[in-house]
Amino acid sequence: MTDPRESEAAETLRAHLAALRAGDLEALRATVSAALAERLDAPGFAAHLEVMSHLVPDDYTVAGFADEGESGSLEVETEWQTARFELVREGGAWKVAGQTWSAKDPTAPS
Repeated sequence: MTDPRESEAAETLRAHLAALRAGDLEALRATVSAALAERLDAPGFAAHLEVMSHLVPDDYTVAGFADEGESGSLEVETEWQTARFELVREGGAWKVAGQTWSAKDPTAPS
C-alpha cells in the first residue's frame, strides 16, 4: 500500500494549499474540480480568497487516503484541526471537489 503522504492525491493537496496560501487564483483553478472552478468566478471570490490565504496551515499531516476509483478523500491533521478533502478524477488527475475542517477536541489525547 502506498504511503498516503506520497500519493498523487497528496501532491494535488500540496498544490491546492500552496495556491490558497499564495492567493493565486489561476494556480487554485488548476487544483479544483470543474464544478468548484465555476465558483472561483463568483463576484467577491477574490476577497474571500484573500481571507482564506491567511487561514491555510503551514504544517499539516496527510493521515489517510481513500481511493475509490473516480473519487476519493484525504484526511489531514494539524495541531488544532482535522480536515477531509473530497477529491474527484478529472482528465486523469485528482482535483479537489470540497473540504471540511473541524477543530480537534482539546481534551482528547493525541
